[in-house]
Amino acid sequence: MKVLKKDGLFEDFNGEKIVNAIKKSSERVSIVLNETDIDNVLKYVHSQCETMNDDISVRELHGIVERALDTVNTHVAKSYKDYRNYKVEYGIYLMNDIESQIKKTLHEVDRENSNSNTRYISTKRTEISQTFSKEMYQKMYLSKDVLLAIKLGYIYIHDLKDMLLPQFNCCLSDVSNILNGGFEMEGVHYNEPKDIRTAVGQVGDIIMVISAQHFGGHTVPEIDKILAKYYKMTIDKYIEKYKEMGVREYEKYAKKDAYNDLKQSLQGLEVMLNTVVSARGSYPFTTFSFGNVDNKYEAEVAKAILEVRMEGHGKKGKKKTMIFPKLVFLHHEEKHENGCEYEWLYNLSVKCSSKCMYPDYIGKNHRREGKYVSPMGK
Repeated sequence: MKVLKKDGLFEDFNGEKIVNAIKKSSERVSIVLNETDIDNVLKYVHSQCETMNDDISVRELHGIVERALDTVNTHVAKSYKDYRNYKVEYGIYLMNDIESQIKKTLHEVDRENSNSNTRYISTKRTEISQTFSKEMYQKMYLSKDVLLAIKLGYIYIHDLKDMLLPQFNCCLSDVSNILNGGFEMEGVHYNEPKDIRTAVGQVGDIIMVISAQHFGGHTVPEIDKILAKYYKMTIDKYIEKYKEMGVREYEKYAKKDAYNDLKQSLQGLEVMLNTVVSARGSYPFTTFSFGNVDNKYEAEVAKAILEVRMEGHGKKGKKKTMIFPKLVFLHHEEKHENGCEYEWLYNLSVKCSSKCMYPDYIGKNHRREGKYVSPMGK
């Protein structure tokens, strides 16, 4: 038997499509139909179709399924009818509530999220698409009981506007492994960095791309350990330069110049993360964890992160503290307590917290098998 679709084309009758539609309809009203019920519906549909001509329209077929479901469960039958007509219902809804939400997005500035500013066209575009996405997800996947619970405030589904797309929430990316040996992004090959400026720049590129492909925060765990390798490369490069120039205190000047490169590149990264909107229409909600240092290079990177945050950005006397990246200091009792080698670094982080609210702190309770579990913000 052939089924005449709405677009005027014919296709073979497929009972599996009816079964899938029935199951979706039952799920929407939180009812589980057993196999006997489903078989009875299919038998009824087949018996009715046998009395008709060779061809049947989709509209006629839906009517038969509805009548069959009425004999099994009236609630599921109504759900099936509602789901079948969802396009019409959604169109009516679109002309009311969604239209008002879109107008609000177009004409108002919303700073509900610190990393989303609806003054920008890219953000408005994202907000409008997310309005549709949220309503479509609720219509297609949530049962009436769940929708009622949301409306009455009994439950709250976080990031509901992002659930329709096949994406994940929050990410702790292995940036060190990405940088090591080079990588390819959007068809462009990136060579592994040879100095700290290039390394920090590539970290920024990686953050922007990854943040655009998921919702929620993005954490770069233990960034001081990641960048220490390239910071040392920069010092060694300057040492060779000043040696060739015949500079007496070549190591002193090499360290000074490398540290300046480190701080300037981190300053640039901070500015980017707070001013450049990603493809999602929001600033990358980024977190850096650091502080669990094992050598002087890692300690210098951690120090630079804290100093950059305390110095802020802008004109002298009007400097502004940046929001991102959120900073999390990894406190270790054998490295940062009184008399320990890196007590000075912990003291510097406390000074930074007193001025800038960040970093936050996590300690031994966040270590698993000797390694820290970095959070998505704090």
